[in-house]
Amino acid sequence: MSLQQARGAELSPDGLMDRAQEGLELARSLGADSAEVYLWQAEAHDLSQNHRTRSFESSDRSGVSVRLLKDRRLASAKTSGLRPDEIAWAVRRAGAIADLVPRQKGLERFASAPDCTAPPSQVHRDIIDLDPDRIRGVADAIHDAAYERREPNYFSARYQVNVGTFVVANTEGVQAWDRQAHESFILEARCNQGDTHKAATVVRSGREPLDRLYDLGQEAQDAVERAHRATRPVYLGKLTDEVILDGFCSALLVEKLLPSLGGQSAAQGRSYLSGKLGERIADPALTLVDRPQGPHGCRHQRVDDEGIPTQETPLVVDGVLESYLYSWGSAQRVGEAPTGHGLRPITNRYGSQPSQKPVNPVMAPGDKTLHQLVAGADEAVLVQDALLGSFTMDKMSGEFSFVAPMAFHVQGGEVKDALVSASISGNLFDVLGRIEGLGSQRIDLPKGSYVPLHLAGVTGAT
Repeated sequence: MSLQQARGAELSPDGLMDRAQEGLELARSLGADSAEVYLWQAEAHDLSQNHRTRSFESSDRSGVSVRLLKDRRLASAKTSGLRPDEIAWAVRRAGAIADLVPRQKGLERFASAPDCTAPPSQVHRDIIDLDPDRIRGVADAIHDAAYERREPNYFSARYQVNVGTFVVANTEGVQAWDRQAHESFILEARCNQGDTHKAATVVRSGREPLDRLYDLGQEAQDAVERAHRATRPVYLGKLTDEVILDGFCSALLVEKLLPSLGGQSAAQGRSYLSGKLGERIADPALTLVDRPQGPHGCRHQRVDDEGIPTQETPLVVDGVLESYLYSWGSAQRVGEAPTGHGLRPITNRYGSQPSQKPVNPVMAPGDKTLHQLVAGADEAVLVQDALLGSFTMDKMSGEFSFVAPMAFHVQGGEVKDALVSASISGNLFDVLGRIEGLGSQRIDLPKGSYVPLHLAGVTGAT
């Protein structure tokens, strides 16, 4: 079954653009000085199963988001659905809100974008031409592999295909569209021993079929073994000032640096990185580059969600801060030009307004596998699968304290004991300046592409 058959009738990019233009004409008739209409037409195809049940379903995730500027009053509205009456409702709603909100300084008209005539981002045909039998076959292979060596007490897997097209148009001449497609996989394996219950997780994403990018059967077996081993944890008190993060946990930590790259916050002195452009902010081993058009990572866009063309942008190179990022709104407020970093969330795209963030940050890899990072550590805490409580980090100071439910004691280059929910604490900007090693194995996620990290200056304790 093709995606077209699964969806039924859908609008072409030209059809979406026609409806966006109708929305703009209505906004003009309501007295808007300028307006923007964003249409997101998408579906998610979701296979979920555990060792007892399986379900396969599709869900529509289409909708419209409108922003308009009226007498220096900026307002927005959104709704699901793409019918002309739904788009008109969102425009009228935004117009009514604009009559009520206070005027703002520093807001001009929606900026015109440079010419957006480049071809749309490439998407993999095996994702667009959805084949449920392929997805079911992958799920069966993962399930069989998970039970091959040791039977978990509970096993679940979710395989999701996300496909969408957006158009963005405004009254200043922006008319752009792009297409998105990626697969995501989440696995959970739980093992019990007495009163101890441990769950290992695997999260993988990609712009190609995931069974071609990863050995998902091996990932499932490793997760079951990891969960089983973790059911025999020990308390060791304070352990060490070094931690080794797998690729997923590395992403959870390093992504906390990204809000500090916002140009508006930096210009207003509300970022730890204010005034530090061109200065060393991390260990020379750290290089982080925004690659909106790949390779690696999941988000692949030739224009941002405001129609501004994207380009490769160095963020941190050899530990030196190279760039601040601007969406349309943040650039307007501080008198800068937008950099193509006005983005909405990767899934519910129309549900939130654009904010300044990297499109697809890619972390430069090192030359050691995760196993080799462990082998080179005298004593450390190995953290895998998850870091909990990351939202509590102080964005200005960088102080953090996370919980690592899947953690192991490393001693003499070997993984010794599982730990009872280790706590990991330190200062983000300090520990990124004390990188002991970088992994070579990339993990692609909707938030970017990351590698394992061996860090010093982190307190690990049980």
